Amino acid sequence: VTVTNPTPGGGASNSIDIEITPLAPTISNVTPTTVGPGERITVTGTNFGPGSLILLRGLPISTTADSTTQLTGTIPSSAQTGSADVIVRNPAVQGQAAQDSSAMTIQIVNPVPAISSLNPTSGVPGTGITVSGTGFIPASQILLNGNAVGSSFGDATTMTFTIPLNAVIGSASVQVSNPGPGGGSSNTQALNVIAPTPQVYAVSPSSG
Repeated sequence: VTVTNPTPGGGASNSIDIEITPLAPTISNVTPTTVGPGERITVTGTNFGPGSLILLRGLPISTTADSTTQLTGTIPSSAQTGSADVIVRNPAVQGQAAQDSSAMTIQIVNPVPAISSLNPTSGVPGTGITVSGTGFIPASQILLNGNAVGSSFGDATTMTFTIPLNAVIGSASVQVSNPGPGGGSSNTQALNVIAPTPQVYAVSPSSG
């Protein structure tokens, strides 16, 4: 540290070295306290910085430093349901090991799914349908007119299924259901199941 005085006269003083010691992070609040995989949490506290990380069950998650008092993080889509400790870790610097805050506990539950669209919105039995939305998990189940149908999980926003060959012709409702804890059923989207066009391959006898 040096002190400088302006002219006339003035000048710079001798310098003295000081040691800046980083402060340990602290957590005062985590919101929400109940959250689903793929959703975001906000951590409020003190002494956060660009290198601060949110740790969930001891493992770092995607973190953004909004300010010295607030971080946001995303719960991994693979996170298991149940209680989970959240801490903030400030990185190691020269002469100082990484520093952790105390822990706060949150509950991870399955999200409530929501459907935004179907593609296509109509098809004959046997047609593949892509369901787009949010809150999908590997255990999600697609319901057609309230009945479970075979489906494939893509990611948190995409699932696919095939219209069953015995599906009733006409308008059908599509929902996604997630199991507990948390979870629940999505909104419904309409799917138009249409009758296939008949195909004639042969007539027997061909004359008579």
